[in-house]
Amino acid sequence: METLTDSQFPDLGPQARARELWSFLEPHRLKIFAGVALSAIGAGISVAQPIAMMQIINAALQGGGFATPLSVLGALLLSDVVVSGVQSWVLLRAGEHVVLDVRKRLVGNILFWRLSSYRRFRRGDLIARVGNDASNLRSILSDGTIEATGAVLTLLGAIVLMVIIDPVLFSTSLAIFAVAGIISWTFLSKITKEAEEANQYVGALSADLDRVLGGFITVITSGMQSKERDRLVTRAEQSWRAGLRAATWDAMTTPVLLFGANLALLVVFGLGGVRVASGALGLPEFVSFVLYFGVLIPPVIVGFQAMTTIQRGLGSLHRINEVLDEPAAADAVEDDSGPNPAFTRARPAKVAAQNISFSYPGSEHPVLKDLSMEATPGGITAILGSSGSGKTTLLHILCGLEDPEAGEVRIDGAVLNPASVKETNSFTAFVQQEAPIFWGTIRENLTYGVHHIPHEDDLIDVVSLLGLSETISRLPNGLDSHVDDHGVSLSGGERQRISIARALLRRPRMLILDEPTAQVDAANEARLISALKKLSSQMTVILSTHRSTLADAADQTINMEGD
Repeated sequence: METLTDSQFPDLGPQARARELWSFLEPHRLKIFAGVALSAIGAGISVAQPIAMMQIINAALQGGGFATPLSVLGALLLSDVVVSGVQSWVLLRAGEHVVLDVRKRLVGNILFWRLSSYRRFRRGDLIARVGNDASNLRSILSDGTIEATGAVLTLLGAIVLMVIIDPVLFSTSLAIFAVAGIISWTFLSKITKEAEEANQYVGALSADLDRVLGGFITVITSGMQSKERDRLVTRAEQSWRAGLRAATWDAMTTPVLLFGANLALLVVFGLGGVRVASGALGLPEFVSFVLYFGVLIPPVIVGFQAMTTIQRGLGSLHRINEVLDEPAAADAVEDDSGPNPAFTRARPAKVAAQNISFSYPGSEHPVLKDLSMEATPGGITAILGSSGSGKTTLLHILCGLEDPEAGEVRIDGAVLNPASVKETNSFTAFVQQEAPIFWGTIRENLTYGVHHIPHEDDLIDVVSLLGLSETISRLPNGLDSHVDDHGVSLSGGERQRISIARALLRRPRMLILDEPTAQVDAANEARLISALKKLSSQMTVILSTHRSTLADAADQTINMEGD
């Protein structure tokens, strides 16, 4: 089983990490600045409370009234509650906006990838990045960045006033506290690495689970439940161990800080008592110093906890940026309005490939080498070959899913390139050999990608043309009957014919079929051949097959050598 290595967790450095983080926070800067402002107000209120306390003590020692300073202290305490509540509301909203924005960017990028980018990731891992890793960014803002900002402001305010009260006492306590802080700081990079590793294993767990669910029946009938369970449990345990290591470093941070704080507090009481006794420090000032020291400790601990939260989130941030760094197709736009109607009414497309060569990354042998072909417009072109001969790869290149290493494809005389793929797709229909069926109704599957609203008669005609009428009539709600994920309740042949029907409803100028009869019986193969012959005058049909019966029915056949 794959084990993740240190090379998969690169140390980008604090500046690079900060730039990555700001790229996600910058669109929400107004909310963040509001949170920072509220944090600053809260820090000011926290720093002002010991001053009010000192005024109360002075008034008591001098025998004067302390109603006014007591009222001020009460107002400060109430204001602290209000500001804290508003700050939490602002930050939680900002955190949700950040997560939404990240998920929109992720799905917006993934859906416009080229196939080469899609192959670099496992499907379940991508799902984990959109779900789990995006959620982790919420805590960076709500529990991390702003908390750290507030802690720093409170810390600075307390330090300034402590220096004013007694610089000697402050310097002594700071020296002890600083040692504990430096030790705790060294733990943060460990937390980042372990948190990212835990997230990687969560992604691997999601990918393995997706793999099992995709072939659930095969898993059961092969008696592989126990082995697959062990694989999934191993992934979960790998994530658990990485999470435990991160938790261990995290758990060590606060005790080290508290030990340093308690040791420094002992010094404050000891040295402070001596200075009060010698007259170098007044009692009210000493009490204020102790109170400020009490104000100082929580921000330090909160600040380190916030940094820990940020470090955990940065592990997810790197995984998210790995997805966003993949280039989208050159023609990727947000317009999903569908093809230009003129394309769907135009003549069959003229398709030609000239001297095409292609190899997959890491392969020493080319899949295609110096291949040329021309499809008959308004006819059927069959690409005949055994498994592994490059038939599917050629089909991918013809519709722009893959870019050839050498040679070119021309559609209606124009060179097909990444910038023109969207236009080509607008008048092309592609039917995968896997014949994907989506969760939803039969009607929704038939009309998926059909940008005009098909008439009910059109649906009935295409269903009848492909021999699906009897299948649909057996379903409880006909075309509006629900099918589950991947259409597992349908037979392979039914899924394939529904996919072909969907393609025909698009009214394409170019119809590309990858092994369209791989899962159908002889009767339905004959029905499909008849349908293609009937419709081929309206479109250019290019299909791959290893069956001679389908190749014999084509207007021309291109033979490809097998491996």
